[in-house]
Amino acid sequence: MQKIFSLAVFVAVFSAMLFSASPAFAYLEPGTTAMLTQAIIGGIIGGLIGIKVYWKKVKSFFSSSKTKPNAKTD
Repeated sequence: MQKIFSLAVFVAVFSAMLFSASPAFAYLEPGTTAMLTQAIIGGIIGGLIGIKVYWKKVKSFFSSSKTKPNAKTD
């Protein structure tokens, strides 16, 4: 019950702030949007490369077998 109440308060405060904002009359130059686009694309690609590098560790962590991957059975 406490979580529902706090969520309702958050939604009410957020919507009050959103709908009571006044226009800023700001200007974003094309260089700013290009920089933001590069940052977003770089973050996505960096995340994908991180997943690729550590995929075996992540897969072995979530697998149900208790043996290590590539373990020799002599």
